Amino acid sequence: MSPRPRNVLATLLAAACLVAATGARSDTATLRVAVLENAPPMAFRDADGRLTGFSVEVARAVCAEMKVHCEFQVMVLDRVVDSLAGGEIDIAAVSLLDTPERRRRILFAHPYFRSVTLWFARPGAEPGQRGLRVAVVKGSAQEAYARKQKWDTVGNASFGISPRRPELKAAVDDALERIKRNGVYERINTQFLPFRVH
Repeated sequence: MSPRPRNVLATLLAAACLVAATGARSDTATLRVAVLENAPPMAFRDADGRLTGFSVEVARAVCAEMKVHCEFQVMVLDRVVDSLAGGEIDIAAVSLLDTPERRRRILFAHPYFRSVTLWFARPGAEPGQRGLRVAVVKGSAQEAYARKQKWDTVGNASFGISPRRPELKAAVDDALERIKRNGVYERINTQFLPFRVH
């Protein structure tokens, strides 16, 4: 074989390796995002079985702004912090309240809304009333407050970020800011919540 065909062959092989390497890098752009499926209107399955809700759609919008593919993984709230800390998931879009205990184990994006617990009850039912049964999400801040019979349950809710992916914090924060400026956040808010959150 003459030197010229060998050079052409070597160039083609190098190009093929470059394409393969580029393809492999694009796979790393897939982020594993934990979501709930039983917390409407924040996260639930619609009539077709598709995951949706305020938190889920904000996560979709953030992923679109970051130009990455996000793979949603349904998870129970009790496992989220451990899964983030262990690197099983990259981001948790589950309205985590930023507490000192959690901050020691995981990172937090800027809050994506201010969490306000609303009390829905039959007329005359009041918090702390004897014999009253209160429904809360297991493992939530509301459960902890309800068990202690403290009803001041206002806090900032954030996406959790795995400490093994610290570079994601700035990217998620920037994407959240952009969807708040470009109107996407407002559209999602209107679609799922009967009140404004910020």
